[in-house]
Amino acid sequence: MTTLSKADLKAATMKRKLHVMIRNTLKEFCIHFVYLLVVCSLCYSNRSDGDHLLYNVISDALIQKTTNNTGFNHVNTSRDYINWLNSTLRPWLFSENNKMHDPNGTDREYYTDDMNLYRLGEPRIRQLRMKKEDCSFEGIR
Repeated sequence: MTTLSKADLKAATMKRKLHVMIRNTLKEFCIHFVYLLVVCSLCYSNRSDGDHLLYNVISDALIQKTTNNTGFNHVNTSRDYINWLNSTLRPWLFSENNKMHDPNGTDREYYTDDMNLYRLGEPRIRQLRMKKEDCSFEGIR
């Protein structure tokens, strides 16, 4: 049996440490990747193909509406909020164009203004009670 010199022994030790470190890194990567797959499947399992389209319709019609700055992004005061309700939300939910029934007797009046969404029941606006504190968003008075 031959003995290794100190330099060979040190090189073999460093090589072994490197292999152990690479193995541990790959093992941790695999565990984290599996964990990420589980989290993604839980977060997106209840989604459908039409959710993104639904979000776009509501966002374009109510939140980011750029005509006359009437989108919800431009609401800064209570007066702006009331104006937004009257000029954007109410006409979109209860369109005058849809109140005229078809001769076939369809229920067009229950559709939103763009005829993409069907209203089920009455829309409700709920007031949340908030603790009194300064607002952290700029532009909100």
